[in-house]
Amino acid sequence: MAERLRKGLQNPVDQFDSGTCLQYYHGRVAELVYAADLKFASLIGLWVQIPSRPPTSKTERTDMASEWYESKNGKAEHLVYLDNKAKELEKLLTGTKTMIIRGAAGKKSPLGGRARVGDDVYFVETGGDFTVTHKGPIKQVIESEKMTPDQSIAFIKKYEKQLNLSKDQYDRWAGKKFLAVYEIDNIKPITPFKYNRANNMDDWVITDNINKIKA
Repeated sequence: MAERLRKGLQNPVDQFDSGTCLQYYHGRVAELVYAADLKFASLIGLWVQIPSRPPTSKTERTDMASEWYESKNGKAEHLVYLDNKAKELEKLLTGTKTMIIRGAAGKKSPLGGRARVGDDVYFVETGGDFTVTHKGPIKQVIESEKMTPDQSIAFIKKYEKQLNLSKDQYDRWAGKKFLAVYEIDNIKPITPFKYNRANNMDDWVITDNINKIKA
């Protein structure tokens, strides 16, 4: 389906190659090609690797069904909670953990292509005073399509070493219909700042400028 759709929509001006993921886009047409490929991937049991965020332009589209935020240079910035009890930050800093995981019954943020390779991630630990201390870029994103409980468990086991989950974390994510893993590279300390949480209860916040959510 995706192959037929792609061939029918290609032209000398706008070239799309959906493959397993969309590298370039232009308006609603590319979104449909991407959606077709995701549907095809789910039918044959594939997991989809999300590419880096394409460069933006003056005619940046605003009609996306799955909205994500992009700044002028094409990058989003993310504020992500790490499980203090599971020592996630400590594991990331020592290299015993290289990936973080998110999932839900649907494609809740950041799933659905909202976090991409090259985006910067700022980290804050749960149970603290909302102080952000480290950041690192996303090196790789792998998202699942809708899965059965067994497929969900298999997805987690595939990245078991990189995730290094505690038992409570495993119990939380195993069985979710949709999952994604995010490889974080080159984590560095930053000048600490406080996050203005306000009424936002999400554990993954996306913005075009991290300064907008500083206290």
